[in-house]
Amino acid sequence: MAVRTTGDIQPPGTNLCGYYVCERIRRYCNERDQKCENNILRNNLRKTLSPEARFRPLQEELAGWLAREVIDPRGEHHYDDVDLYMH
Repeated sequence: MAVRTTGDIQPPGTNLCGYYVCERIRRYCNERDQKCENNILRNNLRKTLSPEARFRPLQEELAGWLAREVIDPRGEHHYDDVDLYMH
């Protein structure tokens, strides 16, 4: 059975699965027009970088979002003094 993939495949022996999922979602949402010159240049650059170099900016973006929207009391997803129960 042949499986056709679009995009990158996580290298064997790495623990970067979550970053590949996040990058795939981001590319699907933000880079839909594959023929756009900016997207072509971005994809060519992405191919030259190691996985670790590609995912460092994603880590920083996620950390910034968490700090801004969850940790900061003014953030949209911040909840003050709320007990969250996992059942």
